[in-house]
Amino acid sequence: MKNLKMKLEQNNISQYVVILDNLSCHKTPLLKKFYDEEKMNIIFNSPYHSNFNCIELLFRIIKKKLYEKLYKSTEDAINEIHKIMEDKNLNKILIQNFRETLENYYRFSISNKSTNLKNLKFD
Repeated sequence: MKNLKMKLEQNNISQYVVILDNLSCHKTPLLKKFYDEEKMNIIFNSPYHSNFNCIELLFRIIKKKLYEKLYKSTEDAINEIHKIMEDKNLNKILIQNFRETLENYYRFSISNKSTNLKNLKFD
């Protein structure tokens, strides 16, 4: 965490959010104190929810598109997955999905006063 904080400062990044899973070492009293002292914007992902895992975002997009129609064969479904992966708009869709998820966490954290994200902007 010290290295991450140092890299953020070296790159003049003042607005950020660090998203962590619920691994016990991320929540030690020493680290919690460090987060507070360094005014780090930390969000812990909900247990058993990997909304911030990029591959899960990709899977969500693929599943949504696959559920839109029926396929005559597994091969047809696999071909559809290839089309989705090759879609030039996929990156934009992933960014939008991630942004929406982050905004939801932001609203939740503000309403529960669990993080220091008051000045964070989503643009």
